[in-house]
Amino acid sequence: MKSWVATPIFALLLAICAVLPAAAQCKTNCCTDPKKMKSCATDEAGDRLSYAEKALRENVLEVQIESGAMWSVGYSGNVNYTMAPQFLTLNWNLDNIGLDDFWGGVFRGNTQWKTSFIGAPVLDGFENHMFGFAMGPQYNFVQPGWNLVPYISARVGLVFLDTTEDPRDIGQDFNFTFMVTPGARYFFSEHQSLGAHFIYQHISNGGLSEPEVKNRALDLIGFQVTYTYNF
Repeated sequence: MKSWVATPIFALLLAICAVLPAAAQCKTNCCTDPKKMKSCATDEAGDRLSYAEKALRENVLEVQIESGAMWSVGYSGNVNYTMAPQFLTLNWNLDNIGLDDFWGGVFRGNTQWKTSFIGAPVLDGFENHMFGFAMGPQYNFVQPGWNLVPYISARVGLVFLDTTEDPRDIGQDFNFTFMVTPGARYFFSEHQSLGAHFIYQHISNGGLSEPEVKNRALDLIGFQVTYTYNF
């Protein structure tokens, strides 16, 4: 995917994740008040809360492990890349579950801020490894009583690769990155969940070092499985 196409797509997804929480006023009761949530097992209608509804409350911190594989789908160096992305991620719940009445509740959910520390062995390609970090929002779609939570996230950051002198490698050690990860996770307790998502990641130097260093943008797609624990 060309960077001039990928950039507006990413910007649109980032805007969706950021705007959804403000689209309607959150309805607050004893089960969405973070000070009372731990002692409240049902909502105001008397329905029992799911593990997901208890876990996804404002100011709760999650630690997440994301592990998987990615393959290149577009690279100007005409070389196939395979990476094994391993992320250690901190998720911070920015708000309580809201939007109950917006569009019939189809967008009911909450927003998290993700900070990911990236490590990825390069299994095929000229480099050996990639390290870096990325940050961005995630929106969780939380239906009443459901423990299965679909989500979409978008992150931007910086990565470093151990480039070589081969003219076909990615060009330079320092690069920018952004990624989009739509997926779902299942809460099997109030504190733990397992999930999986599709990942699209774009890596490039943004043309900042041209003409000395050519910008060989790398696009990868793949999947990751996740384990999450909240405190």
